[in-house]
Amino acid sequence: SFRGPVLGIESAAQILTALETYTVRMERHNRNAMRLARWLTQHPMIDLVRYPGLLGDRENRIAATQMHTPEWHLGFSGMLSFRIKGGIETRDAFLDSFPFSGNNLIRHAPSLGSIKTLVETAAIVSHGGIDASLRHAAGIDDCDLRVSVGIEEPFELIIQDFQAALENAKMASHT
Repeated sequence: SFRGPVLGIESAAQILTALETYTVRMERHNRNAMRLARWLTQHPMIDLVRYPGLLGDRENRIAATQMHTPEWHLGFSGMLSFRIKGGIETRDAFLDSFPFSGNNLIRHAPSLGSIKTLVETAAIVSHGGIDASLRHAAGIDDCDLRVSVGIEEPFELIIQDFQAALENAKMASHT
């Protein structure tokens, strides 16, 4: 907390710890996002995955020249987006699998950028203030979801949460 022009000792300690662990956290964010992006591309309920680390992504060539860690390892960030098939009802059933206070590792949250995996609806949260026709012209669909991939280990638990949520969404689309 701030007390006048001087940073409090607790805040300074938190900032120092964050700076000391930054490289390790970013490497884990990058690795986990790549793993999730690859997994999502193989899932039959996913229509589109946008992640600059994927070779088929439209931004991969540019990202490969610009996105590096300080040690010059490729790192494409912990952010990705994907489009779920089945319409808004299916999207909402998927998101309902991630209550903010639930026992799952993933959270449906209106913010991104945590050490935990967070998911949001692009058309409502990040692009909610943009007219629907402009969103669609920009390629942003109502079923696009944005993910801030966390640093969780073992990462297979995140995959299990995504798999369960997609199964819930699939069942909802058949009712």
